[in-house]
Amino acid sequence: MKPQVSEDTFHELTSVKLMYKIDEPSKRPNIDLDKDLINDLEKNLSENQIKIINFMSENANITQSELSNLIGINEKNIRNNIKKLKDLGLIQRIGSPKNGYWEVKK
Repeated sequence: MKPQVSEDTFHELTSVKLMYKIDEPSKRPNIDLDKDLINDLEKNLSENQIKIINFMSENANITQSELSNLIGINEKNIRNNIKKLKDLGLIQRIGSPKNGYWEVKK
């Protein structure tokens, strides 16, 4: 499920639910997460890609296997989503594939 930017946008980000009008900044919640949601919506990130970013933010050493188990999709789909996130410049792998860590860019 891809987030859609519409007049009334409802977006579920893991367990956080927010509703606001994109075109009326004065009605947006006054929290930092709001800016991230708008950026995510503009980049058309999938729900799984948003979950990957959140899990990487919480645990920079998380493995593809762990992401697969947490999100409930196979490792090939995790790799494909990670590639898209890297191509968008949202995440970066620092260090070696085995001993490195994930850096989430905001």
